[in-house]
Amino acid sequence: MLIAFDIGNSTISIGVFAGKKLEHHLKLPTIKASGATYYQQTLKEAFSKHHIKITALPKVIISCVVPEISKTIVKASRELFAVDPLFVDHALDSGITYCNDLPANLGADRICDMTAAHALYNSPSIVVNLGTATVFNVLSKKAEYIGGAITSGVGISFGALINAASMLNKIPLEKPENVIGKNTKTSIQSGIIIGHASMVDGMIEKIKKETSFSIPTVIATGGYVKLIFPHCKTITNVNEYLTLQGLQILWERNFKN
Repeated sequence: MLIAFDIGNSTISIGVFAGKKLEHHLKLPTIKASGATYYQQTLKEAFSKHHIKITALPKVIISCVVPEISKTIVKASRELFAVDPLFVDHALDSGITYCNDLPANLGADRICDMTAAHALYNSPSIVVNLGTATVFNVLSKKAEYIGGAITSGVGISFGALINAASMLNKIPLEKPENVIGKNTKTSIQSGIIIGHASMVDGMIEKIKKETSFSIPTVIATGGYVKLIFPHCKTITNVNEYLTLQGLQILWERNFKN
């Protein structure tokens, strides 16, 4: 059994693998101020609710972009699984060559996404993670990470707008029926969702123009992918479990035995 944690700024996504197969997928909120006891108890309850039986000494691998809770998760992992987890960084064998500045500063989730993209879809490709931030990663024909782009995610943009205007706090973040909104609610939904999708398409087209090679594959993942993808023209593949699959592939490449 391999237990994979993708710890983001808003959500902790957990995958339980038997070999390559993702058998269970859980989500918990990221609460930075909570201690190891909270996470230990919350994980116990979540595993019990989904009838997940932990085998003796499971393997644990973690992608974490929230450094302040890393020690907390290590302690919770030791208490709950009796093992020290492996944390993802650029030093692991991912099959990717890092050609960017300061590879050591590259986010663990980006490493996971690119590892899975190369292994499952081949290179060259563009990976778009629609999460707390919207992140673009570009892989060359030789599986070289040549760089990317980061901007505010859908939730951050929506939250900033709602928080700045007191009369907008009851508007839900839902799919709009049309680009042209007929009222304040649908106008904001159109601007946030279709506007973000248009930004994604525009960035992908600009990335393609800037590279010296053709990029036929664009993979989208992340918590907002189902909301944004229907309005995009440039995305060729959607994989909501891409980051977790990258964690499984990284474990297999580095610690199969």
